[in-house]
Amino acid sequence: MKQRRQSLFRRYGVIIIFIALIIVSAFLSRAFLTVNNMMNLLRQNAALALVSIGMLFVILTGGIDLSVGSLLALSCVLTANLLRTDPVWLVVVKVLGAGLLCGLFSGFAVVKAKVPPFVATLAMMSMARGFAYTYSSGNAISVSPTESFRFVGQGYIGPVPVPVILPQWRPLSLALSYRRQCSAGPSRPLVATLKW
Repeated sequence: MKQRRQSLFRRYGVIIIFIALIIVSAFLSRAFLTVNNMMNLLRQNAALALVSIGMLFVILTGGIDLSVGSLLALSCVLTANLLRTDPVWLVVVKVLGAGLLCGLFSGFAVVKAKVPPFVATLAMMSMARGFAYTYSSGNAISVSPTESFRFVGQGYIGPVPVPVILPQWRPLSLALSYRRQCSAGPSRPLVATLKW
């Protein structure tokens, strides 16, 4: 019986703790379970959810990436500054290109130079953070975005904020359901088994 409880907690421990936090928060504040508060929490965590999707694949293959936070900061600084002069589509292309170059650097260091992922992404984290700080001179960048760009961060589709819709997990779960076992390649053993 004890072993069964331990097995259940190992499998569903995160969900159990999450539900317990919701219950405690609901008792502490009557406003916690309101629709407005739920939408606000989802909106605040939209960027984190998008980053987590990429991190999922990294962790499933036995790697780690410490640079995602700094790359997100760098992307924000570049976006805010480029919006002053360039159209939205060109800003998106440039920022995605910058992120791609940073990712290629880390990937080359890990795959070709055989640098451990922890060390390679730690170096990228420091470089991206330093470049973001230098590029902005440590100051906030004020910008007046266009309506189309503002819609992505502050718009609504019906009653639901757009940032809440973007990081949906359904397309990801459908993609991963075709392959429940993930390995890091023929030279490495099974890294993770996905259970649905």
